Amino acid sequence: MADTRRIAFIGNALPRRCGIATFTTDLREAIAGAASHPKTVIVAMNDHGGPYAYDETVARTIDDDRVDDYIRAAEWLNDGQFDAVSLQHEY
Repeated sequence: MADTRRIAFIGNALPRRCGIATFTTDLREAIAGAASHPKTVIVAMNDHGGPYAYDETVARTIDDDRVDDYIRAAEWLNDGQFDAVSLQHEY
């Protein structure tokens, strides 16, 4: 998909301390640095240890125990006309 311009990453994000947070944040950073300069954002998952002090790359958050947060995030992603969404999750 050579013309991808808007990519959203859903998952844990730094400064949350876990492997998926590191992976999601590093993946977004690597893709944002691509020659085509796609617009990238993270939709970060908050657990009971959050909220976290995210940087500007986190455009939205979802509290894992709030169903309405999932619905609003899905609506936001659909309205944002993203070309691709990368979803990382844990058990």
